[in-house]
Amino acid sequence: MKKTITLLAAILLLAAFIIPQTGCAEKEQEQIDPVSKNSFYFDTTVMLTIYDMEGMSEEAADAVIDEAFGECAGYEALLSKTVEGSDIYRINHAAGQPVECDPATIEVIKAGLDYCEMTDGAFDITIGKASDLYDFHGTDQVPPTAKQLAEAMKYVDYKQIQIDGNTVTMGTKKGEIDLGGIAKGFIADR
Repeated sequence: MKKTITLLAAILLLAAFIIPQTGCAEKEQEQIDPVSKNSFYFDTTVMLTIYDMEGMSEEAADAVIDEAFGECAGYEALLSKTVEGSDIYRINHAAGQPVECDPATIEVIKAGLDYCEMTDGAFDITIGKASDLYDFHGTDQVPPTAKQLAEAMKYVDYKQIQIDGNTVTMGTKKGEIDLGGIAKGFIADR
């Protein structure tokens, strides 16, 4: 009787370990591969991947990624320094005049200004004139001269940015905002 109970207990214990393992194996076989897509935003290739496909079809994953790329396009249309008509482009070409901006633009500029303050200007979102001197896309890349860089750096000072509600004004006609150091992270967080 004692042997029978011990044998029965061993069988139940073994079954308790084996049954969950077979369930996991079946679940792994049913798992769908991740879905990825690439596009080009913010002067860089952007790849989005959905790894957890549980309860989601491949078509639904594609739709989610397409929606995320739509958000990327929207942010690029607001925050890009080079896209004509973006809030940042308009600020940089307003010659010191006030520019009304989207609330998202204001949020990113304010976050950038926080980092400027925290680093006492070591990080500065008004680096636009200086970054213009570098040809990051061309094939004939020549660094600027010390004189060119010194001239551009005269306009780098985050304290020149004035925000009043949804209006941004640069304190100098030649100042330029470049959110390249913060915008991608901000957008990825969204």
